Amino acid sequence: MPTLDKKNLDSKKIDGISAGISEILNSVLADYVVDTGQTIEANDIVQLINDKVNNPNYDVESNTSFNFSANVVDCISATKLDSSKVLVAYRDTSDSKGKAIVLSISGTVITKGTEFEFNANSVTYMSATTLDSGKALVVYYNPSNSSMCSTVLSVSGTTITKGVELVIDTTGSARTLCVSALSSTKAIVAYADYSNSEYGQAIILSISVTTITKGTVIEFNSATTGSISVSALSETKVIVAYDNSAGTAIVLSISGTTITKGTAFVFNSSSYISGSSSVALDATKVLVAYNDFTSTDYGKVIVLSISDTTITKGTAVTFFSANVSYIATALIDSTKVLLAYKNPTTSGLDTAILKIVGTVISIGNIEIIDTSNPSYIAVTTIDSKKILITYRETTGKSEVLTPSAIVNGISTKAGTAGNTIPIWAW
Repeated sequence: MPTLDKKNLDSKKIDGISAGISEILNSVLADYVVDTGQTIEANDIVQLINDKVNNPNYDVESNTSFNFSANVVDCISATKLDSSKVLVAYRDTSDSKGKAIVLSISGTVITKGTEFEFNANSVTYMSATTLDSGKALVVYYNPSNSSMCSTVLSVSGTTITKGVELVIDTTGSARTLCVSALSSTKAIVAYADYSNSEYGQAIILSISVTTITKGTVIEFNSATTGSISVSALSETKVIVAYDNSAGTAIVLSISGTTITKGTAFVFNSSSYISGSSSVALDATKVLVAYNDFTSTDYGKVIVLSISDTTITKGTAVTFFSANVSYIATALIDSTKVLLAYKNPTTSGLDTAILKIVGTVISIGNIEIIDTSNPSYIAVTTIDSKKILITYRETTGKSEVLTPSAIVNGISTKAGTAGNTIPIWAW
């Protein structure tokens, strides 16, 4: 008979979800049928609903919001420095300058350091990525000289200093852009070059302390490119999701500062997409959230699988049946992603936990975080039990979100829909 290892169970939470120790110790082994659409692995924590086995239906618990800026901000990008600090880069609309701040997180309490101005000119289209616990790279468009620029921001405690700005592209307005670190000394930027018919381009940036040098630009899409999102699969491979009058993705391979491209793959063929946000689940899978203009502007999510440079897709799932905006995603673990977006019906900020098994996606309960017309949403994972969300409202706001679920069983065997498996139930 299967046995339940009870000696190290947390009395309050298992993997961030609620389960009382007294209930677990009094659990009973019994057979249950796996519910429709569910896939269960051995030793999974499960939820029994009407005597059927389900993956836990995760909720998002909101906490007290914190104003990281007294001014209205936009172009927000947030990146985790370590287990208690996040760097937030943004444009201050009161003067249009590029600024950054370090937020410190203790439990669900947020405090802030001193705001730092990293660019005295007007900036837009911003993206930041962590190089190591004391350094972040921020890439942005500078309208004053029609250039795409980058700067290393160094962090000591909550104090920020900057390196020398590197002008990446001076040929025109490289606007829709996304940067992703490959290592502590290398990052890739993908962008639409508005001086070249908005073609999709990418470039490697190398970092030595705070000095940035650039590689050679590669054109990954010779057509109008929009809604760019980059996810690193490894130090030598990324996947770029973008709009090419259809939802499209491509694998870019990196050797030194040289980029080679795979074959573009269309994952949403019937119409163009907007607002895409992607997150790598592991080295072979990426989740993409986007607005699909085929289905009356429905918000959708899909898992893309990667083998070398070949991409295949799972089935897209609708998370909202209307035109969503400001989509953001953050990895909780390899099977869970936090999704955030602006709800067009309520003008509120909605969040949900996505559960991924293989390429199958299930959507947890919707939690409304803010109803005061938020925008420019960014999310970053602190750990599996804490996610920081930052956004624009009447001020620059932030909040720690915590995933949770009520569970009442642990599986002893794997099973798919219709299979009968033994469950320690309480």
